[in-house]
Amino acid sequence: MPIATAPDVEAALIARLGTHPDVIALGVHVSWQLDDRRPALVVARAGGLTVVRGWLYQPRVQIDVYAPVRAAAVQAALTAQAVLELRGGWMDATTVVTDVTTVLAPTWLYDPSADGHRYTASYLVTAHPRPS
Repeated sequence: MPIATAPDVEAALIARLGTHPDVIALGVHVSWQLDDRRPALVVARAGGLTVVRGWLYQPRVQIDVYAPVRAAAVQAALTAQAVLELRGGWMDATTVVTDVTTVLAPTWLYDPSADGHRYTASYLVTAHPRPS
């Protein structure tokens, strides 16, 4: 029997945000790493909890938004928050997300290497593997 692993919540959030019409309308590139495209939204797991071993997880996820114009960064960060907080949950091929709670609302973050404006936010995601 294979060992149980936590679901790939980063991939689930990237897929959710990258295909949502409101995010697409802003022209935001959604990824797990930063490159030269702007505006950009970067999703990274930043710790979290195992609630029920092998089944229920609550990873903390950090989402950073980078844009050359402050208004674009704010709009992308707030749109991402609104999309993630939509009730009802969602699933992809391997992960079921049942809830997203904002831990740190979108906040400006001084970053001289960002080549523009950066906003950061943190979320607690409740998820479990999708049953086969």
